[in-house]
Amino acid sequence: MPYEVRGEPFRYFNLVSAPHLSVVAQFLPVPDRFVHGKITDTVLGTLHIATCNATTRHTLGILFDVFDGTFKCTLRTTPGSISTPVPCAAELAAAGVTVQRELSGCRLSTMECGLNPEEQIAAIEADDDSFVRVHLERFNISLASGARLSFVRDLIDRPDFTEIVQFDCSRLKWPRAVRACEVTQAYAQGEASLAEWQALGKNDRAALFAYFTAGNRSKQLSFHNVNVDSLAPYAQHEVHGLLGQRAISPAPMKQPPVEQPGGGKEQSELAAQASTTISAALGLGGGGVGTSSTIRATVQADGQQQGEGAIAGSYRDYQVKWVSSHGPGAFAHSRFTECIDDERK
Repeated sequence: MPYEVRGEPFRYFNLVSAPHLSVVAQFLPVPDRFVHGKITDTVLGTLHIATCNATTRHTLGILFDVFDGTFKCTLRTTPGSISTPVPCAAELAAAGVTVQRELSGCRLSTMECGLNPEEQIAAIEADDDSFVRVHLERFNISLASGARLSFVRDLIDRPDFTEIVQFDCSRLKWPRAVRACEVTQAYAQGEASLAEWQALGKNDRAALFAYFTAGNRSKQLSFHNVNVDSLAPYAQHEVHGLLGQRAISPAPMKQPPVEQPGGGKEQSELAAQASTTISAALGLGGGGVGTSSTIRATVQADGQQQGEGAIAGSYRDYQVKWVSSHGPGAFAHSRFTECIDDERK
């Protein structure tokens, strides 16, 4: 399950720091129209990983761009030197790193939604004209050490409800999609209850909103969720960072329920419900960052609540200068040694 980590808008903070693995995130502000539930102050934007090629002792950097979904690689041949752009395929293979990309979509004919390997999407689109891209993607990352992470490039769809109300639902052709459209129109106009609209199901709503936003960035907020599945082979004392400090031990703290916004007018309720993350509809959780264990690690921007014991000192101790800052002196608790073995330091 995910847990929240808040930083400061447009600043960079280390999430995980271990001898041969480091993850840094840029934090981005949440525009008012996308605020909902636990997505309030900041979200994770662009991410950067640094890891080691054990054979060449070069440091491989991987940048995951939150705005366009691409990832790019750089290589640093000696600690402290300038990183240079390199083709990802060869350098990932040389470092024993795999990055599997999955793309998401829904079938308007059946309202089935899910993730599929990137290479299968074109065939699905060609075979089913009801398929609509949801524009959410997941990167499954495995390192040679055994560490495993996944980055979900999540999004919130906020379609134009006036456009939905004025739309001819019969154009959707598929009965289930037509019904989802008609119920949404009725709810937006006060002719159906919230319960009737919610009864459509998450997939129906996610598919409908994906259809109406159609990848329009002005109607979407993209951000990253980080899930740490394994930090093998490290022990907890070798791992730090906003996520890493309690990723292995001691036993994680329980996450309390997240309060949802209160009532209000039907139209505002529709807007609030529509801002549920797409990853939640696909069963991926959503709206946070986390590990395979459930931890509450909220870091308020005023410093009054510093991870509820899940971090050491102030959250500002985890701030770094750039998204690519990973070295031994990058922040107060850095454990990243680039590619220098302990006995050589």
